[in-house]
Amino acid sequence: MASRILLLTGMTPDNRIFDRLLPRLPNASIVPWITPQTNEPISQYCDRLAATIECDEPIIICGVSFGGLIARELAPKINAVCCVLISSVRDPRELPPWFRCFRPLAGPYVSTLLNLVGMLATLFPRPIRTDSTARSTKLAGEGGTWHRWATSSVLEWSLQQGAEIATIQIHGASKVLIVFSSCCYSAGRRPSLSLGIA
Repeated sequence: MASRILLLTGMTPDNRIFDRLLPRLPNASIVPWITPQTNEPISQYCDRLAATIECDEPIIICGVSFGGLIARELAPKINAVCCVLISSVRDPRELPPWFRCFRPLAGPYVSTLLNLVGMLATLFPRPIRTDSTARSTKLAGEGGTWHRWATSSVLEWSLQQGAEIATIQIHGASKVLIVFSSCCYSAGRRPSLSLGIA
């Protein structure tokens, strides 16, 4: 029996990222995100997300960027046979150094800080916004609740230990949000498979 493939989008929940993949994988489906609870850690979020997934057949779970973090945490909870990470990481030690330096700010007030960052970013006129400024606007206001939760949950992320699962990491050369040149060999661990794509 062919394994069922579950796909998780990135921090911006846009299913179009899989438009070219889905027609080639008839046994694949996109996992709908559920609404996070206030200050909910990734591990608890994945407990609730796992409860929405039927686990009565072999599963391969694949996540892009932030979706890869969720896939990594979710895999043992749904007894996945393989976890595929696209432009993502195996554990918090593989997060980019610039992101790790913000981890001490994690806590109950980080959402308020992120909202402030988002509000300030919206003050920049569109013609002069950089890519980073445009992304920061997604943190602002009521519409930014998901992005603030996702960002703050990554800052606090501590991978829950579970059964060892075969993991494939795929990194593209032009990915600007999460690029890791050496993460596949961090913590003295060799990956199951590491691929580089242009």
